[in-house]
Amino acid sequence: MINKEHFFVIAGDCSEWDDSLTDDNPYHSLSFQQEEQHDEGRRSAELVYINDSYIVVSGTPALDEKSKLFEPGLVSKQFVNRSMYECLKWGIEWVTEDPLNREFYMRIPE
Repeated sequence: MINKEHFFVIAGDCSEWDDSLTDDNPYHSLSFQQEEQHDEGRRSAELVYINDSYIVVSGTPALDEKSKLFEPGLVSKQFVNRSMYECLKWGIEWVTEDPLNREFYMRIPE
C-alpha cells in the first residue's frame, strides 16, 4: 500500500496486498490496514538517509520488534555512496527471500 506520489518501490510488488484486505470498510485507518497486512506476514523496509549515511528501517516500526533493520556502520561522509550501495544490496536480497510478502522502498525527495 505505497503512495507512489511520495515513495519509490526499489524491490518487491505489493500491488496484490491491497486486494487481499479482508475488510471493505473505507473508514478504517491506514494503521489498521497495515496491522492486518502485518498479521498476514507482509513486511516492508525503507531506505533512509540519516546522519551522513544510509540505513534500512522497518516500514511499520510500531509493529516490528526492530525498527532499524540494517546499518552498514559507515558514518563518514566519504562513505555515503558505499552505505547506499550496501543498503540497496541488503534490501534487494531481503525482498528476494520472500518476494510475495516483502517490499523495499524509499521516499521521493521533495
